[in-house]
Amino acid sequence: MGVFKNGWKRFGISKKFVEVPEIFSDCSRLKFTDHGEQILSWSWKHPLSGERLEIIAGYDEKEPFFCSGSYLMYPWVNRHTDDRIRLGQEWISLSSIGTKDKSGYPSHGLVYSWKRRIVRKTNDSIEFELCPEDVLSGSFLGRVIVRETYSLGRENFGRRGSYS
Repeated sequence: MGVFKNGWKRFGISKKFVEVPEIFSDCSRLKFTDHGEQILSWSWKHPLSGERLEIIAGYDEKEPFFCSGSYLMYPWVNRHTDDRIRLGQEWISLSSIGTKDKSGYPSHGLVYSWKRRIVRKTNDSIEFELCPEDVLSGSFLGRVIVRETYSLGRENFGRRGSYS
């Protein structure tokens, strides 16, 4: 395993490599899936004992998507009981996008599986911009810019989202 200068880790099996976005500080480490759509793990170093503690258990690729890891559930958190959503004056059909529950309704947001692109990155912070699915490119929802910022600085532990 190697580490790139930009703070990404490189895991290799023969000639196939996957870059995993990761940020860290002297007391914490946060890893994401390769496109940033889920947190792989978040560990914290106890200031007195030095013991590493897992805050968010890692995402397990053998499990269904919603059974492990952590992800953004924008623009709604739980079940949505319609097959469309209204943004401004526009109604957007949800029939062909997102994951459906057993009743056929969209579940747990819409953007959870959208890929992210890195807008800004330092060793201890990263800002992602969500990339809408192609089917939404002509809609109002496809034009909404959603960014997630994660920072592990001592005074600013946490996650911040912004929408415009």
